[in-house]
Amino acid sequence: MNLFAKDAVVKFLAQGSDDVIDKFKVNDWLGVLATNPNGRIIKVIVEEGVFDSNNKIKILKVREIYKQGE
Repeated sequence: MNLFAKDAVVKFLAQGSDDVIDKFKVNDWLGVLATNPNGRIIKVIVEEGVFDSNNKIKILKVREIYKQGE
């Protein structure tokens, strides 16, 4: 079962505000999460979701928490 609409996007929120700082197509973002280069991403917080008329996720607003410099 596919949870996402065909044209779904992920919008990234800044760490200290609700400003959108970047966006990706959902398939691209899921690829980054799956590989998680250098283990950088340690947590993803979903702040908001928007659904289309078929109850598929169309927009996902997230805040990623990153590992601090080594």
